[in-house]
Amino acid sequence: MRIGVVRDDMGRGLHLDGLLPRNQYPYDSQVAGQSRVIRKPSDDELSAAVAGHPAPVALIGSDTNASVDTSTNNTLRIRTNPGLAYTVIAVTSGATTAKTTIRDDLNTAFASNGLAVLASVDGSNRLVITSTSPNVGPRALIDIDTIANGSILNTPAGFTDGATLTGIATETLVSDIKTAVYPTSVTIDVSEATVVGANAVFANLSAGGKTALTAAIAELVAPYFVPTGDVLNSFANGKLATLRVAAFRPDGDRAGYPAGIAVAAVEDDGKTSITYP
Repeated sequence: MRIGVVRDDMGRGLHLDGLLPRNQYPYDSQVAGQSRVIRKPSDDELSAAVAGHPAPVALIGSDTNASVDTSTNNTLRIRTNPGLAYTVIAVTSGATTAKTTIRDDLNTAFASNGLAVLASVDGSNRLVITSTSPNVGPRALIDIDTIANGSILNTPAGFTDGATLTGIATETLVSDIKTAVYPTSVTIDVSEATVVGANAVFANLSAGGKTALTAAIAELVAPYFVPTGDVLNSFANGKLATLRVAAFRPDGDRAGYPAGIAVAAVEDDGKTSITYP
């Protein structure tokens, strides 16, 4: 199970006492280290998690044919640095050139010209050009020239003419993640679908990258707790039970804080609310 703070006025956090501390030997039904302080992550912490998993940008063609006519449209003009000239690449010319051949031609040229991009063909037969390290994160760039200027492969590939794709600012990604993982003021959702879906650029991460980003965000927003007897008892009758009701008031009536739910708990999937008992 995962437990996360949903209020912004918890200061340094909430101590979940009544659970087993890290230095105490556990019984068979307990796990050491679960008595701890949890709090809502800061923007800086979320920024560090996002920066640790920088997303690439991807140029995706609209043509879905396995082969295309490149007999007169076989030149791509592309760059990954706005201060440099476009690299001019000629792929195989032919009336029915396989997309896989175009992919291979592009990747050979990308490598020989030191361009941090990689071509692929997706499951819909679309040509895709994805930025690679170090051309990732906020500074990522894929810029293709226009058909009028000679980037005529744009037509058979279905590339948006003169497309310029740039990375997304970390601040924007953090804002999008916060909106996604806190769908309401009293709920959390740290499932992979929600974290990765917070911004379209995360779809360009590898499968492993998506999983790693989700794990990093989930542990910040709602740390994992093993649902041992002491945790479930706290949830039903102890500290957690107190924190998850609307009548909870931090530091009592005299502190002046409004009453309201302080924590949310979800199953291991990161989104299903726990209703035990």
